[in-house]
Amino acid sequence: MARSRRIPLLFVLVAVVGLAGLATPSCAVACTCAAPLPGIAAYTGPGDAVLVGRVGNDDGTGVFAFHVERWFHGGDGAVVGLASASRRQPDGTWAMNTCGVSLRAGDHLFLAAQRAAAIYTPSACSPIASADSPEGLTMIADAERAFGPGRAPGVAPPSGELDPGGVLIVGFGIVVFVVISVVAFARRQRSA
Repeated sequence: MARSRRIPLLFVLVAVVGLAGLATPSCAVACTCAAPLPGIAAYTGPGDAVLVGRVGNDDGTGVFAFHVERWFHGGDGAVVGLASASRRQPDGTWAMNTCGVSLRAGDHLFLAAQRAAAIYTPSACSPIASADSPEGLTMIADAERAFGPGRAPGVAPPSGELDPGGVLIVGFGIVVFVVISVVAFARRQRSA
């Protein structure tokens, strides 16, 4: 008789644990970066930013003030919002971006980030390092080769210097113009 009681009790225990597992949110998957990662020269898109600066204080939502020392690409502000891996949601809960970067006030960083609205979001899969470390100094040298010496916040690029993203847009426009011209010329030749 004692054995027959254990089987239903064990069944109930397994069922409760199984249902509890269904009631909890699914587990998070750790960030996996695709290899090989692109070099710093690949960060030329309109939403890309490459910069050096110091992390300031958190605004309470996981967005830190980032005091920019030098822009290589993507902006000119002296202080921008830099999103940490943990962000407070409008409902007050916290969400974790597993590919995000945990920030601390005082960190001196070189980084590439994506801009959405006024917030820059660095990724663990993008170039980021302490600006004073050997790795950070190498990344800064790579950025200088790709973008030039960089510039202080609020300073426009020197005259004659084009933003690589702008060069791509102008180049695309030229290609479109040439294709349209060739097609129009070919149609005229066929008509004649």
